[in-house]
Amino acid sequence: MLAAEIAVIHLASRGAYGVPRVHVERRRQGWAVRRKTVERIMRERGITGITRRRRARTRAGPPRRTGAGGLASADPGRGADLGGER
Repeated sequence: MLAAEIAVIHLASRGAYGVPRVHVERRRQGWAVRRKTVERIMRERGITGITRRRRARTRAGPPRRTGAGGLASADPGRGADLGGER
């Protein structure tokens, strides 16, 4: 019974709705059903939603390396003389 109703919601969305939207739609219709139950039924029946667009890629590239990999000091005199005067 529940599997058939999930299939109807999925088909009404022209195959676009996945687990989260099918779950929300069932709750809007007044039925108490767990998301994992909807997920299990859809997985067993081979029902999947479609992705219509790709998400925007917001990740920055790898950090840039400078010179000697950040090992070189900005002040050439600093740390160069390990012994001697203070």
